[in-house]
Amino acid sequence: MIKKLIRQTIKKSLTGSRGLVLHNDYPDIAKMNIKDLGLYLHIPFCMRPCFYCPYFKEKYNRKNAIDYSSAVLKEMEFYENVLGNASITSFYIGGGTPTTMVGSGLEEIVEAVKQSFSLKCGISMETHPNDIAPSMIGKLKDMGVESVSMGVESFNDRFLEIIGRTYRSRKARDAVSLLMESEFKCV
Repeated sequence: MIKKLIRQTIKKSLTGSRGLVLHNDYPDIAKMNIKDLGLYLHIPFCMRPCFYCPYFKEKYNRKNAIDYSSAVLKEMEFYENVLGNASITSFYIGGGTPTTMVGSGLEEIVEAVKQSFSLKCGISMETHPNDIAPSMIGKLKDMGVESVSMGVESFNDRFLEIIGRTYRSRKARDAVSLLMESEFKCV
């Protein structure tokens, strides 16, 4: 009885109503006259999560990544029905480390975005120095990635060791050089 009273009081103070707080309402986009949308896709996987990172992430596991991809694709079907063929004017894939999901469903998600919406922009994506190699660059370009943001916390090996990064400054420099040589619009 006390729990029910506390719940009702909290609901009333937060929502102004004793009704159900969680429901499936979404805005009627057609009535809002929104023509352009930005899309952020969160990839919550990292090969080795950094202790200082405040973002939601977990250690990469192929099965979990494939399950996550399936869930994102299902959610996209819902939004495709809600938004129709809306124009996407910015598309950012962040994380975690999105490149951990290349080969585990990320390509399928990107393709579904292209098929479901009117993509009017290039794709921007985060990566990690350990993921950068010519083969990865080819895959990113095949997906339509034009801008790459790479998490280089430092070029000081001692500092990298202290914060638990799994690469050294030479690897970071080489990865930056490779990205710059690959003619992305922005690195």
